[in-house]
Amino acid sequence: MKGYSELNNLGYVQQIVNHSSNFIDPVSGANTQVIESTWHAYKKDFRSRGIYSKCNI
Repeated sequence: MKGYSELNNLGYVQQIVNHSSNFIDPVSGANTQVIESTWHAYKKDFRSRGIYSKCNI
C-alpha cells in the first residue's frame, strides 16, 4: 500500500477489504464494487471519446 500513502495526505480516505474473510467489510462497509463500477464507467467514456488505451491509463 506504499503507493497510496500520499493519497491520505491529499484528503482521500483509503479503506481495505480482506477478500479472504469478506467481500464487504462488516465494520466499515468498504467494498470494491463501487470503485470497480465507477472505473468501468470512466473507461467506457474514455473509449467513446477515443482517448483510452492501456498504455495511457
